[in-house]
Amino acid sequence: MRAVREHLPGLVLAGRELDEPAFAAVLHTHPQWELTLIRQGSGVRIVGDHIGPYHAGDLVLLGPDLPHCWTSAEGTAERSQATVLHFSQEVPALTASLPDTAPMRTLLAGSRRGVVWPEAPESLTTSASTTSTWSPVCRAPSR
Repeated sequence: MRAVREHLPGLVLAGRELDEPAFAAVLHTHPQWELTLIRQGSGVRIVGDHIGPYHAGDLVLLGPDLPHCWTSAEGTAERSQATVLHFSQEVPALTASLPDTAPMRTLLAGSRRGVVWPEAPESLTTSASTTSTWSPVCRAPSR
């Protein structure tokens, strides 16, 4: 399956709320980072070379140009809802000189292959200083 190149507005930071009968996105890429919180719905998530389930509460951070899509489970009457934030490659550059941003730079570097926090709302209430609550979505490419 070939990913389609999505062209997003040339903004540094853009967010949107999705509320649809079902997610049926095509596999796509874009040059921005993406942070997606699934608020309602379930189905299959494709990120890079990983295919797996998604559920309400999942929070996913995707690096630039990483192929991805969410497809709702068939036959469900439940609507699909998500909050999506896109931010350009300028954001990490702008924050690089700020004190205490090393953990953020580490997280963004890991997101180049995708990072997922299952059941994010509960895990976001824990200490933000640990990275033990996140895990890669897909494997690093073979060399």
